[in-house]
Parts: sequence; C-alpha cells; structure tokens
Amino acid sequence: MKTPRLPAVAAAACLALTTACAPMACATTSTAATTDLHLQLPRPTGADPVGRDILSLVDTSRKDPWVPASGPRRLMLSLHYPARSATGDPAPYMTKEEAASLIQRKAPGTGLTAEAISGTRTYARTGARPEPGRHPLVVLSPGLGLPRAGLTALAEDLASRGYVVASIDHAYESSGTTFPGAGLLTCAPLCEQPKPPEGGKAAITTNRACATASSSDNGALRHHRM
Repeated sequence: MKTPRLPAVAAAACLALTTACAPMACATTSTAATTDLHLQLPRPTGADPVGRDILSLVDTSRKDPWVPASGPRRLMLSLHYPARSATGDPAPYMTKEEAASLIQRKAPGTGLTAEAISGTRTYARTGARPEPGRHPLVVLSPGLGLPRAGLTALAEDLASRGYVVASIDHAYESSGTTFPGAGLLTCAPLCEQPKPPEGGKAAITTNRACATASSSDNGALRHHRM
C-alpha cells in the first residue's frame, strides 16, 4: 500500500489534515490518485505519548440555537492529553459515516472514499493512562461547517508537549458528528439553508463562548486537575 504525497493527493490531504481546503484545490485530485490511499497525520513533535478520550456533553441550560425542537445544546469533545505510555488502542480519526458526510459537503466528485479519510492514521491511543500532575488546558473549536477531526494533528502535537486539549464539535455546526442517542447530526440547517439561528448572528458567538466554558467546566478539567 502506498503512502501518497502532495500534490498528487491534495484533496485527501486537505480533508484529512485540515478539512478546510478550497473547492478548486480539492477538485484537482483525480479518481485514480485516490485508489488505495494510506493517509497519516504529521507525527507529534513532543516527547510525551498521547492519549485520547471522547466525551458527550449536554447543556440543559440552553436549547439548541439551530434546531430548538431538538432539545438542549449538545457537544462532542475529543480530549487529547499527555500519557504515561503509548498503551491502549489507536484512536480513530473519524467514523466512516462522518467521513462520507465530510466528502459530500467539502469535496464532492473527487473520488475520495470514506474508508480512506476515516482510516487516516493518528498517533493518539484510547485508554492510555494520563500522565500525573497538572497540565495547561487548550480549547479548540473548528470553523462553522467543519469537524473537530480537522484539528487532530494540532491537538496531538500540543498533547505531546504537555497540554490537555479539548476539541469541540457543536451540534448542527460540523459536516457531520455522531452523537449518542441522536446519530449523525450534520450542518444541514447551516450549510444547506443558510440563515442566522434563533437570536440572530450574535447567538453564534454567544453559544460558542458558552460551549467553551461548558467544556472547560465539565470535561477537560478532569484531566487538567490530575
């Protein structure tokens, strides 16, 4: 199996590493170039092994601004942290369903497959024992319509340098995120019928600020205070 390099796999790289390339750049990749792709993130540059946990948070104090009828605001977090050793299983990049939704919205017609994107190699391990001590916390929030997976390389590198990193997916604001009990929630209300959420454009900033505070209080500090 070959490990492709830019520019032959520009579309695959921009999806797997940043998920934010321009449509014209993505469209230059041929279908033939996407066959048997083996994608991988940059190797972390720090000395610490990296662990990863996934957390599902529900903020019952706020209803969802995009789909109020869906109930309270929901968030999915990836927590990357410095680990004692590289034990546990390799952390998946994203699910095949999430990858298919990402390709549909960001790189249609490129020939990329959900298997190639979801199979992107990461360097974090699930179930790894956290390194003891207190660690500074970094919160990462992707742009509207993009998934937190696009921040994985940055999160892994920071964690390898001693940081705890919380990457957030906001319900209905990513290309596709799987939530427990709700399945895949996409940015359809935002991407396909663009309009401000309830409360206007200011509600986007307010809700994201609240999400950051909620993430810090409820999830990341469990590792931050070890």
